[in-house]
Amino acid sequence: MKTNYFDYSRDITVGVLFIFPFLVMYEILFLFHFQFQDIYIRNTADFVIRNSFNFLGSFSQFIIPFFLFFLGLFIYFFKIKKNKKFKIISSYMFLMIFEGFLYGLLLSLIFNDINYFQFNTNIHQSNFLLNTYLSIGAGIWEETLFRLLLLNFFIFVLFKIFSDSSYFNILLAMFFSSIIFSLFHYIGSDAEQFNWYIFYIRFLAGILLSLIYYYRGYGVVSVTHIIYDFILVALPLI
Repeated sequence: MKTNYFDYSRDITVGVLFIFPFLVMYEILFLFHFQFQDIYIRNTADFVIRNSFNFLGSFSQFIIPFFLFFLGLFIYFFKIKKNKKFKIISSYMFLMIFEGFLYGLLLSLIFNDINYFQFNTNIHQSNFLLNTYLSIGAGIWEETLFRLLLLNFFIFVLFKIFSDSSYFNILLAMFFSSIIFSLFHYIGSDAEQFNWYIFYIRFLAGILLSLIYYYRGYGVVSVTHIIYDFILVALPLI
């Protein structure tokens, strides 16, 4: 029996394996720009996640890719052990990229010129590769932090509290995680000045990304986020 694309692409194992090429690209671009520099730029969500590895000392900022690589291998072999028929279907992987591209394009049309994922370091806006690096970082790390981790955390907690309200729990989890997602852009030394309108637009973006994550999975929503940011900050420089 042929595997259904929509079920396959929504699988968390597929999503984690799917983002690895983008993660490799992200780290290569990082090394290309910052390997000999004392100051470097990373997506804020990436920075937050890497800080959880500070106990490893000076190597903490670089351990994440290796950790994710071995985690991916573990998940892959665990999946195979659990389901002997599981395999990587390359044609479906390309379809996931295409689907994410369509959603990212749709988001850019919905929000038009509203830069709800805007980067504040405008001095770097003339650098195509750097903006591509930042776009990939936003897609991977913000979706990991706010959808894969935070949204699922809220869903888990709310189901513990309101066990009979499935749709209500999911919508409430999307609401809370999207508020935090929007507020997150005002945290840090380089944070922009708070603006209610931009906050609201980012909140709506968080809701849409949460819906894509819930119905289409981690891999597709990550590409959606990458493509939107790429259209916004990198594509105009070509």
